[in-house]
Amino acid sequence: MKSLIIILLTICLLPLTSSASDEVEFWLRKLDHSLEHKDKYENVKKHRIAYLRRSLNVAKGPVRRYKLCHSLFEEYKAYRNDSAMAYAWQCMQLAEKTGNDDMMVEARCAVAFCQISAGIMNEAYNTISVINPEHLDVKQKRDYYSLCSKLWQENANYTNGTPYCDNYKKKSIAYVDTLVMLTPKNSAEYWMHMCTLQMRTGQWEKSIEAFRNFQKYGNVDSHTKAMTYAVVAWAFTGQGQTDSAKVYFARSAIYDNISCTREITALYLLAKLIYKDDYNRASRYIHLALNDITFYDSRQRKIDLGAILPLIEQDRYEAIRSQRNYFMLAAALFVVLLAVSLLSVRFVRRKNAKIMQARNTISENLAQLREVNRQLTEANKIKNEYIGMSFCANSELLSRLQKLFTVLDHKIVAHQYGDLRAIIDRTVLDTERDSMYASFDAAFLKLFPDFIEKYNLLFDEKYRTIPRKNSLTSEMRIFALIRLGINDSERIANFLNYSVHTVNTYKTRVKNRSLLDNSKFEPAIIAI
Repeated sequence: MKSLIIILLTICLLPLTSSASDEVEFWLRKLDHSLEHKDKYENVKKHRIAYLRRSLNVAKGPVRRYKLCHSLFEEYKAYRNDSAMAYAWQCMQLAEKTGNDDMMVEARCAVAFCQISAGIMNEAYNTISVINPEHLDVKQKRDYYSLCSKLWQENANYTNGTPYCDNYKKKSIAYVDTLVMLTPKNSAEYWMHMCTLQMRTGQWEKSIEAFRNFQKYGNVDSHTKAMTYAVVAWAFTGQGQTDSAKVYFARSAIYDNISCTREITALYLLAKLIYKDDYNRASRYIHLALNDITFYDSRQRKIDLGAILPLIEQDRYEAIRSQRNYFMLAAALFVVLLAVSLLSVRFVRRKNAKIMQARNTISENLAQLREVNRQLTEANKIKNEYIGMSFCANSELLSRLQKLFTVLDHKIVAHQYGDLRAIIDRTVLDTERDSMYASFDAAFLKLFPDFIEKYNLLFDEKYRTIPRKNSLTSEMRIFALIRLGINDSERIANFLNYSVHTVNTYKTRVKNRSLLDNSKFEPAIIAI
């Protein structure tokens, strides 16, 4: 009966539950707010274009007119393709008049960009195939290779699912790799290209790390930010982090809106991710994206949108129909819920008394368990401290015996007790020390029977050591003392009859061989 109540409540409250995370919802609202000011950003762009056109009308000389035409191309290239194409062709004509090779290369790249955006790939290839990159300066090479990368990536997108796709992708990646090598490392452009390269090669984590470096640079234009945010969104998609992908596609769409980008926006990519959870918003985004692409006049983007638009609209229709059926079902269930609730009140009251009784019993048992745990913790602490103190006491005793033997030896040398020297043998002391080590090893391994096995797991196979039965190696003995709580190198040295330097040398050598960082090795020993 309780389960039925929970199910009914869940169904009734379902519309109030948001499937997106708080961060995703925050950026979607930011995007909605930005889209409300779409006309404001577009008016700013129109004013810039109008100013450039007026300047072009009164400009004289092919060089001055070329610069203005190219500036107009830059304004239009991501805004409206037919206008961008018109100014790109004017750039070609003016470059031919000047006879300037640099202008000709720049104009050809402008024309090819428009052709790629329009989806006429063969013409774009023919336009840039006559350019010899060996004769270009570094900036021109970067522009040229960026355009080549765009050409082959668009070809790969268009032929997706065919045998040609992988070959086109490889060509695009090769050009991006060249761009990375040609771009200064300490720059936003370098990290943008690196982010793109890692994403296209499927190295998602490295792509995200490159994006973090890109974010350190503040003097980046909105269009570049939009492109880079979209790239890192693809990286998050590759990692299966859908919420992060939604966030960065939303942020990319915001910068697309600010920069008045119409060529390709993150809006329709975002719509593809959210339409299962938010049909109305996804439908609004996809229609805005369709308006942008229609305004820009990109055939390939229209094909991409044509694939997702029917799905979103169909799901939106299904959602509306489901909501209608849901409300009818909810009304019926509400009546059932009311009847079940009245019957459940008495049942709940009867169960409440039993729950309170069980709660009291659990509280008593929990208090007893805590006391037992406290006693066990205390006993374990005493055990470790007692063992450590015992072994240290033995070490100090041996040190005193050693001093005594030294004094006796001096007396013998002084001919005071000549007959005693024959009975003093230093090997007796060594034997006692070996015996003490054997006792220590046996006692320690009895307390920690799996110490050797877990100790060896901290090293590669070639550095693992299996000592004799019930014994430890010298290196293991140092860390056995550390496991018992003896961290002072001087006390360890006294116990093992080593110098402090030798103990520290052993510790450093062992840590350097381990699979862990040096700072994490001793905590791992303590955890055994």
